[in-house]
Order: sequence, then structure tokens, then C-alpha cells
Amino acid sequence: MPRWTVLVAVSVAGLVLTGCSSDATAPETEGAPKDNSSPSATASTSATATATAEASPSPDPTYFSGEESDLVNKAAAAAQSAGAATTAARRLAACNKITAYPGWRQCWRRLLQPYSAGLKDVAGTLTTLQKGDFPPACRSELADGAQRFTSFADQIDTLLAGLESPARSQQLRSAKRYSPTLNRIAGDFAEPFQKATQVCYSPEVLASVNADPSASP
Repeated sequence: MPRWTVLVAVSVAGLVLTGCSSDATAPETEGAPKDNSSPSATASTSATATATAEASPSPDPTYFSGEESDLVNKAAAAAQSAGAATTAARRLAACNKITAYPGWRQCWRRLLQPYSAGLKDVAGTLTTLQKGDFPPACRSELADGAQRFTSFADQIDTLLAGLESPARSQQLRSAKRYSPTLNRIAGDFAEPFQKATQVCYSPEVLASVNADPSASP
């Protein structure tokens, strides 16, 4: 049974998170020393402590630091490396020239399964970061990003399922969808990170990133 030739031309997006910020917190305020010698002294102490608390600034919100950036970039780089393999001319040619169905199927699995796993790892990393004490808008974008990369992985799994199907109609359908699917994922890969960057970094770091045209978000 002849296999279907898969042709593809995909550009892979670059890394998405650079830069870092510090988790600054407001200095602790020492309350006035207690004086229990009289009720009036206690009242004075209470009033002083209240006034001091009201005058103290609230703690600064927690933003992404270099650690969070490294976690995201590590997962993103691994996914992109796996994605690049799915479009490498040498790898595609090797799969396309196989005529025996079992070997042909295994070839596409070796190409696509690591990419699916890498996309799921990105989703898992973003989900883990949602547990951090980041601004609500940041956690919301992380949640949206995790859903987006889970969807990307599902699209790759669907593509692979069609290529592995014994039905020639399913094989043909996935072969035709191979290039459009990978192009669509590559084109949308950076957007979740771009959105998260705008709300997950401190204003100082964000201003620096946005002011540098060569900087990746």
C-alpha cells in the first residue's frame, strides 16, 4: 500500500521570554515600643501603631524574576527544537521514502510525539507558575497560555492519529493538514508569552524590554 508524501514549509518562532525582575517587598515597619505603665500609655501606643500602619506602603506585588523566565524558556526551547525536527527536510524525506506501513507510521511518530510532549510541558510549566503570588492579570494570562499550548498538543496528536490510521482517507487528510497545522502553531507560538510578558514583569523591567526594539518579550 503506497504511503502519502508529506510536504511542509514552516518557520519556527524564536525564544519568547528574556529579562528578569526582582521580588521587591516593602521594608518592615517597627511599631512604637509598648508602655504598660498606664491606660493612657497603652492608648497612645495603639494610636501610634495604627498611624504607622496606615502610613506604611502596601507590599509590592510579586513579579517574574530570572528564575521564572528560565523555567519558561527551557520548556519553550525544548518544544521549539522538537518542532524544528518535524519540518527538517532530511527527516521528512526519510519518512516519505518508506513504503512499508509499520516503518512509515513509526517514522512520523518519532517526529511528532516529541513535539506534542514538548508543547504539553510548556502548558504544564505555565500551569505551575499560576500557583505563584503574581498579579491576577498575570495568573490569568498564564492560564490562557496553558490552555493554548494544550490545544497545540491536541492538534499534533490528532495529526499523528490520522497518519497512523489504517484508513487511507485519514492518512491522506493528515498528510494534507501537516503543513497548515505546523504553520499555524508556529505562527501562534509566541503570542501567549507576549501577553504574559506585559503583566508578569515589574513596570521597570517591562519598560526596559519595551524600549529595546531588539528584545524579545
